[in-house]
Amino acid sequence: MIAFNIRNLTIKDLPQIMRVERSAWEPEWQATEDKFANRIRTFPEGVIGIFSQDRLVGVTTSMMFNFDIDQLAGYNKSWEEITGDGYITPHNPEGNALYIVSVAVDEQFQGQGLGRQLVAAQKELAKRKELDWVVLGARMPGFREYLTKKYSDRFPVGEKLKEEAKVYLSLKRDDGKPVDPEIRFYHSYCGFRIGKLIPNFGPDKASLNFGVLMVFQEEPGN
Repeated sequence: MIAFNIRNLTIKDLPQIMRVERSAWEPEWQATEDKFANRIRTFPEGVIGIFSQDRLVGVTTSMMFNFDIDQLAGYNKSWEEITGDGYITPHNPEGNALYIVSVAVDEQFQGQGLGRQLVAAQKELAKRKELDWVVLGARMPGFREYLTKKYSDRFPVGEKLKEEAKVYLSLKRDDGKPVDPEIRFYHSYCGFRIGKLIPNFGPDKASLNFGVLMVFQEEPGN
């Protein structure tokens, strides 16, 4: 059995961080080295890696911000706005919530539960800091395929497209878990609840640029 170790990352880990990032993501979602460097400088506690021996195989980053669940219905900020385009310049050490900026697992190590361990490490960080919420923005990578089956290549636009996104987000498999793989990961395996569908959340072709704000709150007494 492979043993994995988790620790905070430093500037010295940047070459390995970038290798994981390139392995895990399509070019449009890959963060640059200077963005990771700024995340480390700004909030080193939130930059966490998981290792197989000396090899970095997964990375997650986060920032602190203010979040009001009562204003969720009107929340429409993009990932770029929330995170300062990934530089986490909006990081607020006095914030009441942790925002998970990124989660990436080396392609060769996916499917082994490492993503869940990284998310759990961020939730533990929020618990240590006594924060009220953990928040993240999830993609809907199955949305374009779903629409292609329904409409061929003539997708609806505007409000009709948004309504289709809401329908897709609500779809469940026979086991009751969400149809979309990324929404299912965060909802069914990491304990986040679906908060708000956000159009133009980020440049993602598979999601048609939609994102989903997802929220987690520690149960009292845990």
